[in-house]
Amino acid sequence: MLILIKFLCFLGDGGVGKSSALAALSLDWADDVEHLRHIDLLFLVQLRHVSDNIPLSDIIAEQHGLSKIVSGSEIDSLLHGQTDKSANIILLLDGYDEYTKGTNTEIDKLLEEVMLNILCVFTSRPGNFLKPLENQVDGELVITGFSKENTKRFVELYLGPESWEDFMQQARTSGIIELLSIPIIVRMTCFLYSGNHSLPDNRTDLFQEVVYKTIDRTLLKSKTEFSRDRIDVLLTMLGELSWKALQKSSKQLLINKVW
Repeated sequence: MLILIKFLCFLGDGGVGKSSALAALSLDWADDVEHLRHIDLLFLVQLRHVSDNIPLSDIIAEQHGLSKIVSGSEIDSLLHGQTDKSANIILLLDGYDEYTKGTNTEIDKLLEEVMLNILCVFTSRPGNFLKPLENQVDGELVITGFSKENTKRFVELYLGPESWEDFMQQARTSGIIELLSIPIIVRMTCFLYSGNHSLPDNRTDLFQEVVYKTIDRTLLKSKTEFSRDRIDVLLTMLGELSWKALQKSSKQLLINKVW
């Protein structure tokens, strides 16, 4: 039985968990949870990595590591219902707000037309809809982030109940407290606090510490050695690239399109 044709959108500010929601949905499908058993195929596409006019089927094959298993034409046949058995498909498009219309004609067409057997779910920050797309969305789910109770529960689970009051006092003093509705920032802030029971003095220092800790963790996992000076040079180059992208109103940091 074909599923109803729908467009659904997960809306929310940066870092509130839109991508995580799609990842959780994908995991539920892979784990064969009961409410998704009628879905034959589920594909998750990161729109931030989509460039040029690469066929959607090839994008799916590449992002799912399927290139050596199935051909793009086979995936294309499934998407367009051209096989002997019509498949119920969910297509998750993550990061619509990071995608620039005109980058890929197949993605543009998908977002403007309804494909027969596909439920299309995408994520976006508020205010990044194009009018035609906004008018055809059947439903919106707004993800608002952590409540104070959510934050308290997370902090107590991560650091222990005895750390809650001191953690919040330091967050108030540094001005970080206003950011604690964003789950990823709560996670990063708890990680920093767990080191020596102190938080950075302000948001700028918080961002800098998070960046360096993330780099240190990545280098440790990859067993790569970089001096802090070299890292500073690379971060400066990334900043210049980001500034050029901002000047060109480019949402995607595709070096060949920006530099």
